Amino acid sequence: MTDVRHCRFDSPAWLGEVLIDSLEDLSPASILDLGCGGGALSVAALRRWPGRELMTVDVDAAVEAEMNRIISPHQGVVHRHVTADVLHHTFDSLATCGTKPIDLVISNPPYRAAEWSPAYEGILRAAGLPAPSAVIGDIAADLIFVARAMTLVRPGGCLGLILPDSLISAQKTQPFRECLLRSHRVSRVVQLPRRAFKNTDAQTFIVIVERGGTGSKVRLDRINTLGEWAEPVIIDPEVATVRLDYAYHDKDAQISWPGCTSLRELGVEIRRGNLSSLEASASAEPTFHSSDFSSTAGGKVRLPRAGKALADVSAVAGDILLARVDRNLERKIAIVASGSARLTDCVLRIRCKPELAGRIRKGLLSPEGQSQLTSKTRGTGARHISVASLMQIVV
Repeated sequence: MTDVRHCRFDSPAWLGEVLIDSLEDLSPASILDLGCGGGALSVAALRRWPGRELMTVDVDAAVEAEMNRIISPHQGVVHRHVTADVLHHTFDSLATCGTKPIDLVISNPPYRAAEWSPAYEGILRAAGLPAPSAVIGDIAADLIFVARAMTLVRPGGCLGLILPDSLISAQKTQPFRECLLRSHRVSRVVQLPRRAFKNTDAQTFIVIVERGGTGSKVRLDRINTLGEWAEPVIIDPEVATVRLDYAYHDKDAQISWPGCTSLRELGVEIRRGNLSSLEASASAEPTFHSSDFSSTAGGKVRLPRAGKALADVSAVAGDILLARVDRNLERKIAIVASGSARLTDCVLRIRCKPELAGRIRKGLLSPEGQSQLTSKTRGTGARHISVASLMQIVV
């Protein structure tokens, strides 16, 4: 079920089973489902651990009756439900959830932004997570949910979370991953198939964390749309701070083709365009936007102005262009045959020695190159790739 009022994408039953199965060697006496929604995580937990103490919390008052209905067939369960807004700064964790130690917190946080409150800084720091140095406007709701869950579970207790790729792979959230891995033990991260949730192609992950745990490597898994599991990848916590997604580390581990070199090692220059779409529309000079790529991947483009390059970030003959933001950015690749144009911030320019242009173009369009591009993108709907990630592509 999708709840647009609370920007919530309820976990399907199969996903609840996958999350609970990912919690190996665990036998919790008490379980908290934070933001329980349709109850898929709670039901999966009770199937594995019958007769446990279960507490469920959700902001939607209508959820209580539904949770009571789906929990009632489970024998021996001590169930308590609380209607409360986990994101509200007045949410009193201990008063709401009781004072008994909680062994396991499971949660699929809402996929939305929350209005910043100064109280969030204390919540984040209490959880051993970084508080943004300067917040203007909103903060990701999932980050606050992680912090709330961390303060509710007992030391040595476990968290089973479903998180979006913004916390798993974004450069701007690397401080979050650094603190999480330094203060706690991240034992496992499972990359889920896109469209795991109805009505969204968001890339999501199951993350298993032990509060206050230390040491141990991180196991990365991936499950596809057919329910098939890839071979796990094991990485060091120090490496995991860069990115925690399976696709990123798996492709890096497998790329060892003779004669292949990263774009960084080839000495290319990659620049991001700096015109907004509004500035491009108002510009008297020729511009190039992600919508200007031809339908043929890797084709040549002839820009309208010949000769000297324009001001700001512009493209000239010999440059390779790649969409920075697009649903199918790995197919939006072109080489400039003539002319020049200013670039919008949705386009990346690769500038290299003339003798390397053909190799780079061919490498990016190859099955291996396309696979690398796909693995290094992130985002929902219109995916995007960073300059740093593109520099790691080998051709």
